[in-house]
Amino acid sequence: VLEKLVTVEGELVFAKPPAAILDITGSAAVREVKLLAGKAVVKGEVRAQCAWRAEGESSLQSQAASLPFNQVVDLEGVAEDCRCMCVLEPVGFAAAEGETTEDGSASTTLTATAMLRLSGWRPYQLQCVADAFSTRFETTLTPQTLATESLLCALDETTVLRGSGPLPDAGAHILACFASFGPVSLIRDGRQEGRAFLAARAVVSAFAENTLGEMECYEKALDYALPLPADLPEDADAYPECWLSVQDLQCASAGGALDVSLTVRAEGAVLARQTASLVGAVELGDPLAPADPEVSLRICYAQPGEELFAIARRYHVSPGQMLAANDLPDGTARLDEARRLLVPGV
Repeated sequence: VLEKLVTVEGELVFAKPPAAILDITGSAAVREVKLLAGKAVVKGEVRAQCAWRAEGESSLQSQAASLPFNQVVDLEGVAEDCRCMCVLEPVGFAAAEGETTEDGSASTTLTATAMLRLSGWRPYQLQCVADAFSTRFETTLTPQTLATESLLCALDETTVLRGSGPLPDAGAHILACFASFGPVSLIRDGRQEGRAFLAARAVVSAFAENTLGEMECYEKALDYALPLPADLPEDADAYPECWLSVQDLQCASAGGALDVSLTVRAEGAVLARQTASLVGAVELGDPLAPADPEVSLRICYAQPGEELFAIARRYHVSPGQMLAANDLPDGTARLDEARRLLVPGV
């Protein structure tokens, strides 16, 4: 896992020298990730959107810029066979005062600060003891809890949200609009077992000039819901590592209403944590009481769903002996139906 602040520089060109820059926001896209032994090469771009006003003008204008991104990072343990998630999230923009060219345009040095989040997963198998007993001694087990984390699914989905609502001033003229997101949560779908979706609330702020020539801000809330592409295990503690960004935002006033169309991109992953109780240590105690020599045959009436291991432990014989005595296939762990089982002598 790597989290690292990176900076990207580029140029922002205005048609006229700006008198004021009201806001700079943006999004980022990772185009390519190449994993090497202990390193990752990440390529992409930061897209910036600037709201500004020219000298002597009241109307707001929008100017976009694209900043290429190419970064080599050290990531201990990563290898070429890892599955990777990489997200670049802008956290701040800065524009330095620029120069005016001969044609009247102005250029500004634009610096973007972004958080690079990169995670790699490699599948593995762990051989562990789930339960144990002795056929000769009383046993005391020391339990140990094993916590595992797995990648349930990776996310790179785009969704369009639409909404409308009445404007306090029906004649207001929309000048610019911005969107922000609340926290992302994971909600299970109660109508369908195993299904879940990501939920968040987006708030669109529309700046407008009303009929009195005053600047006002109107807000419209939109609910975001993205169905997961994978089933959610019932026993898993799942949580999202997800980042939402604005790909496109359109606001318009028509018939006294504010119409909003917001294109949202969700990047990241959904992780699942699970715990299992295992055997950490076994301590042998007193010897078991010897079997009654007059009992030559024992029969167990087993029920459907019973585990062969639990039956063998009850009679202090090995599961392998139970398999052989009852002609059960190797690897039988649980009984599918009720049956009588012969219990070998100790």
